[in-house]
Amino acid sequence: MLEYRLPVHLALNSPNDYLALPAFVISIIAAASGLGALGWNVWAWRQSGARVTLEVFAAHSADVQWITVIVRNLGRSAITVNEVVLFEDGNPASPESTQTLLGTEEGDERVPHRLEPQSSLEFEEQYKHPDPMHGHDRYWVSLRLANGDEVNSRWVRNM
Repeated sequence: MLEYRLPVHLALNSPNDYLALPAFVISIIAAASGLGALGWNVWAWRQSGARVTLEVFAAHSADVQWITVIVRNLGRSAITVNEVVLFEDGNPASPESTQTLLGTEEGDERVPHRLEPQSSLEFEEQYKHPDPMHGHDRYWVSLRLANGDEVNSRWVRNM
């Protein structure tokens, strides 16, 4: 039977063991900084495109209803806004809602609109309601972008 034995100088502690702990610490630091750099690049990549937000305000007086819609591009790329739809008393899924296309009136055609980085677009809708004291209860705004995304507001109530 053949038996293999390690040479004696490999079995004993070698004089280079004092470098093992610093090498291990350096490798841990390198791995952590590599993961940090990867995380930073993923975050920067996600933030590099267009980031569109939507703000909607509703107010009324005795006989006039005002709706203000502000579309902001907080990202670093431009994007085209294809359609801005205001739903009264409903949302895109409810069949009883009345919808108004914003920015498409004669002489005020602003949609489609290319929204540059760090810029905004504002729409104001003003009309009289059959119920002069309250207007509609709630509003919903839906925004369609050229890349196929849709941004929806939450329910907006009169102030």
